[in-house]
Amino acid sequence: MITTTLLDEILPGGYVPAARPFTSPAADASDAAGAVEHVLASAGAARGRMAWPRADTLSREGAELARRLRLPGMLGAALNESAAARIHAGMLDDAEAAARQALEAGGAERPRAEVNLGVIAALLGDADEALVRFAEAEAELHAGEPDEWTLLLVQANRAVALVARNELAAAQGSAEAALKTGRRSRDDHRAALGGLALALAHHARGVRNEARHRLADAVRAFTRASDQLRAVQCHLMLGEIAYEAEDPIRAGSHYRDGLAIAREAGAAGLVELLSLRFEHR
Repeated sequence: MITTTLLDEILPGGYVPAARPFTSPAADASDAAGAVEHVLASAGAARGRMAWPRADTLSREGAELARRLRLPGMLGAALNESAAARIHAGMLDDAEAAARQALEAGGAERPRAEVNLGVIAALLGDADEALVRFAEAEAELHAGEPDEWTLLLVQANRAVALVARNELAAAQGSAEAALKTGRRSRDDHRAALGGLALALAHHARGVRNEARHRLADAVRAFTRASDQLRAVQCHLMLGEIAYEAEDPIRAGSHYRDGLAIAREAGAAGLVELLSLRFEHR
């Protein structure tokens, strides 16, 4: 069962502008869609800094602007960004409401809304429902325009759900597919997300050296992109691997690095979680 913590979910389907760094706001706010895109890019950047209330506020502002400008596609994107921020914040009921609204908005955002609903199901311990949602998202992707970002979401999150069902070979296959999808994008951040999924699958199979290698690559990419939550996830996993290998000094170093990032971001929930983990090691 996947426990409901900020460190377990891989990747909810928020807004990340294509071919731009994770932290970069949209440059063109001169037209209607560009104005909404600018707000949502700022929300995505806030989410990367673990400023989840700010990300949710900005995404709701983007949704209101999209409604006013009658832009249903951007409305769906804003609702999915709100769902992602709320998933990170642990507000799963509110996240589900936003994802279902995005699903109802239709259009190109439907697959990402299915991903968000799958992530929520996984966090609530229902891996079977999560896999159904990811399959729905993939089917809609194949029926519509190519969207490799959402395909990466499906593959990475499916790997986590398969680990929860102890289907470890299948989990590794899905994670490897996520890594390939991320690399095809020629975007280091997306490739690192695939690498993080593969590290999780390796760790579940007890292949520690491979997991450590993937995490070492991923944490550098996440640090460059200012994706602080993912950097914390990497340090936590590296700490767990070191602890399992009976290397408490290295484990403590990774736990402290994760704590430092969480404290800098003001993520009180993560600080508490990591402090407890550190104290019990």
